[in-house]
Amino acid sequence: MFSKLIELYRFREVLFNFASQELKVKYKKSVLGFLWSLLNPVLTISVSSMVFAAIMRFELNNFVVFIYSGLLPWGFLSLTIDGSPNALINSEAFIKKVYIPKLIFPLAGVLSNFINMILSMLSLFILLLFIGLKVTPALLFLPFSFIIAFIAASGISFILSTVTVFFRDIRHMVGVVTSAFFYLTPILYPLEHIPAKYAWIIKFNPFYYIVQLFRYPLYYGYFPSLKILVISISVSLLLAIVGYVIFTKNEKNFVYRL
Repeated sequence: MFSKLIELYRFREVLFNFASQELKVKYKKSVLGFLWSLLNPVLTISVSSMVFAAIMRFELNNFVVFIYSGLLPWGFLSLTIDGSPNALINSEAFIKKVYIPKLIFPLAGVLSNFINMILSMLSLFILLLFIGLKVTPALLFLPFSFIIAFIAASGISFILSTVTVFFRDIRHMVGVVTSAFFYLTPILYPLEHIPAKYAWIIKFNPFYYIVQLFRYPLYYGYFPSLKILVISISVSLLLAIVGYVIFTKNEKNFVYRL
């Protein structure tokens, strides 16, 4: 494992170049270019806030901040999940012709989405300061929230990119599963509004804990509880380790199945 990490470090410039290329392709030929990284979250959260505040009418202070604290990590996770199945398939030419550590291909997508999330947060953070975001010491925890989310997303990307090489139908299933998890994760609604007999189901959802890592400091204004922290770290590390093992055990066969 350490030899793989050392190799990734040696090829770090390749990783950053791939991630940069993904960002450039995403906004290629658009007039505003990278400015969409700043505008998209603002527009998404504005629409979501108006629609869900009017329809659901939850009794929450500052519903915009509540939605923002959930959509920020979910946007990163969902983009990573949706893009992971094609990470190796779209890189077939590189894999067959040039030696590059194969872990770079799924990691490039994760890193690209991670940068996008940071840009989204910067743009929205400034806006939310004017509409009631609590500035508390708990905000200092956010870098750790980002790191934990990145680890979880990397593990998911390793798993999905590997499985898709052998079972191409996974690409068509991912969108449906992602949509299901979106509604099973308390992003647009507080867990307290779910009947107790169903709430336990949501607590078995690993994404619930990752979202809480952002919601606690951003919306509630305090550090995540020890339980949330322990479970989210455990889930993220488990996903990363399982994903790494699955990926490295199968990477020698990628060239024959692509």
